[in-house]
Amino acid sequence: MIVVDRAVLSTFAVPLMDVATIVNRGYLFKIVHRFNYTPATYLVPTKVSESLRFTTFTHTFNLASGAYSYYIFEYDTTQPTPTDETGLNELANGILKIIETSNIDGNIYL
Repeated sequence: MIVVDRAVLSTFAVPLMDVATIVNRGYLFKIVHRFNYTPATYLVPTKVSESLRFTTFTHTFNLASGAYSYYIFEYDTTQPTPTDETGLNELANGILKIIETSNIDGNIYL
């Protein structure tokens, strides 16, 4: 599960290297609300770093607070950035929780 603050630049990590298949890869995220299934939101977060264990991203999530399903697809960065998942390889999926605020030091403790 990824937990982020709404409308704040968030850093999060996802284990993707063991399933990635493209050398020059970028990542497309598909975000779908888990309860009202509003139309999907597609975004390309900024990739901060990539190691054998985790790929770290930053992004400001401006969606309404709540629970979402996320799906991560890889694409070839030598091609135009895709606008949906058509023809892409899904690498991971899970739950994204967007909260309105967090504690005073800016960290979220699970």
